[in-house]
Amino acid sequence: MHRRSLMLGAAAAALARPALAGKAQTLTIVPQVALNSIDPVWTSSQIARNMGFMVFDLLYGRDEQMNPRPQMLEGDLMEHDGRRWTLRLRENLWFHDGEPVRSRDCIASLKRWMVRDQGGVTLAQRLDAMEAPDDRTIVLRLNKPFPHLRTLLSKFIIPAVMMPERLAQTDPFKQIPEAIGSGPFRWLPDEHVLGSHAAFAKFDRYVPRDEPPSYTAGGHRVLVDRVEWKMIPDGSTAANALLTGEVDWIEIPLPDLLPMLKRAPGVTEGVLDTYGQICFLRPNHVAAPTSNPGVRRAMLAALDQQEVMAASMGGDPQNMFTGVGFLRTGKPAVDDADMELVRTKHTPDQVKAMLDKAGCGGERIVLLHATDHWFFNPTASVIAHSLSAAGMNIDDQAMDWATVQSRRNSREQLDKGG
Repeated sequence: MHRRSLMLGAAAAALARPALAGKAQTLTIVPQVALNSIDPVWTSSQIARNMGFMVFDLLYGRDEQMNPRPQMLEGDLMEHDGRRWTLRLRENLWFHDGEPVRSRDCIASLKRWMVRDQGGVTLAQRLDAMEAPDDRTIVLRLNKPFPHLRTLLSKFIIPAVMMPERLAQTDPFKQIPEAIGSGPFRWLPDEHVLGSHAAFAKFDRYVPRDEPPSYTAGGHRVLVDRVEWKMIPDGSTAANALLTGEVDWIEIPLPDLLPMLKRAPGVTEGVLDTYGQICFLRPNHVAAPTSNPGVRRAMLAALDQQEVMAASMGGDPQNMFTGVGFLRTGKPAVDDADMELVRTKHTPDQVKAMLDKAGCGGERIVLLHATDHWFFNPTASVIAHSLSAAGMNIDDQAMDWATVQSRRNSREQLDKGG
């Protein structure tokens, strides 16, 4: 079986009004989707990750060239060909509850993270011990070399965020009860209205690195007193709020509205993430019928990346990428290997022949369709149509993004909510 998955790339645009004025500055943002989890380790949801980077901090950040750099650390030492790592925490690291950041907090945080992240699982398998000789020193002793520790601990999805030991002792498969980190912003739980409003306040005891900021690395200097998230699921309503000055920034506007917003006075447009976003279609490898590799190959052949991308980025074709495979290295010999299945247009009859060869008998395939997400809603609609046209029995189930996150982690059978 080829290690491939459908991947769709989109450069995310952002719209904002000019810089704020006044003494007490509040930045009001419309995030891409409603925040439904305050635990960036429990879920891989990008909105929880964004919240996590505001509230929590990491041992390593990643600069604009994707190089890992010390963040909470003043330095590190790799010895014995990568089998021993010594990490030294910076001074003046404080949690939002007033307690200092200690090495035992970081060790507990890493242990919880290693259960949830696949890279962390690999690290755990090579780990003999993590020790705290003092409050600022972390020592990892491994049974195999692991020279890529910095890269692993600076990753973006399911980031290895640091939290107090008492929170890090939460079951990795349950969400933390409160969000207390050592990052530049404090989470304001009393102001959180699920699916509607979230707020953050500048953490006065946060000491940024004495370096220029670079992506998630460098000096994170806070220039506002508060950040408020106004969760407006309707794209047109969000755009009107920007035009009337009710909000300052839309994280990801609807592409169809971009031409109108670009012409509006006082509105600035820019690319939020030059690396773009990748949309994965992830079949369930445990439950039938998608546990059958032949069925998964037929699903991949049934989809046209151009059609899927056009559904969400039709109003902004310059900001979409197709012909994307599992790897994106910039080296054609690597990136183009076995890409014929993705780049070749297959007819429904060809896909049906693949299903027959795989022994698929029309079993029900449940598609988790997030209707409150600007990108996943239109793409899921096209995916459901394409798979159905190819002869698959698609049960297109509409739900909010929070429900998708809960159900996608389930290993139960379809009749039990899996």
